[in-house]
Amino acid sequence: MSYKEKPQLKLYAYQNNSFILQAIIDDYAEASFERNLYSAGVFTITINYNISNSHLFQRGLFVQFGNDKYDFGEIYSIQDTIGEDGKGSQIRTITGYDARYILKRRVIKNTNSNGLWVMTAKGELCLRNLIKDQCGISAEEKRRLPIINNI
Repeated sequence: MSYKEKPQLKLYAYQNNSFILQAIIDDYAEASFERNLYSAGVFTITINYNISNSHLFQRGLFVQFGNDKYDFGEIYSIQDTIGEDGKGSQIRTITGYDARYILKRRVIKNTNSNGLWVMTAKGELCLRNLIKDQCGISAEEKRRLPIINNI
């Protein structure tokens, strides 16, 4: 989605199981956020490199576009380019993915060591058990999600 009015960009850091507001930025050149139904969307922010706020963007921080809770994603890459007329036109392009991309990054490993998962019940029940095994209470400590949720 392209924005007609420029929303404020809110930068968050994820620390101690909570999102901490780092900055609110409204002096950027352009921003777009793509929403997909079945996969994580991509967002792009273009800002002048010489503005002091351009250095606040870092990989791993989270960005919220305006006050919409669905336009929220993680910064994945930052690229700097210099225009033909010199350093004054240096542009920083920040790209990232919708927050649903975090779940796509997880590696699912089979703890049963038989090499496959078998669907023996309804699909929803199987998915719940898979999530509980991979990142719930019964998973290894390093694989657990820092979210308390009763599935």
